[in-house]
Amino acid sequence: MIGSFIAGGTSAVSAVSSFVGVSTFNSLIQDMNACDSYVREISSIRTELAAEDPSDSLLAQMDDIVTSCSGLNSRNISDVRGMMIANGVISTTGAVAGTAGGAVALATGAQGGKGTAGQNIAVTALTGTTAATGIASTILSGMTLSGLKKNGEIAARCATVF
Repeated sequence: MIGSFIAGGTSAVSAVSSFVGVSTFNSLIQDMNACDSYVREISSIRTELAAEDPSDSLLAQMDDIVTSCSGLNSRNISDVRGMMIANGVISTTGAVAGTAGGAVALATGAQGGKGTAGQNIAVTALTGTTAATGIASTILSGMTLSGLKKNGEIAARCATVF
């Protein structure tokens, strides 16, 4: 009984953290789009400068910026954002199932442990649902971290050229 409440509470915390993270990603997506735009602009200016003065020392620096900062775009973050929304929904389902399982178990306990077979099946099903949402949430969190790691590596390379 207490286990269902704990699992439901853990799922609720996961849901809240996922939904809070989504709002952070909205501003990050805007910043990444701006960065991608600046990289394209630098690339364009580099092409013009190379045509005017192929020996200009800025060309090498511009090449470094374009090479190091390319690939940082919001599509990857949008995918991560989508996974966080899915994780929030899944975790909310787990929170509801865990709390409901605890409530049914409490009702069964209030009857002196003489709950109906239906109540016992309901507690088992709700506990299974909570466990399944926890597993799904963990998998999505891992995928989210993988997407963030890719962008983090690009951002770190980009920062080093400045």
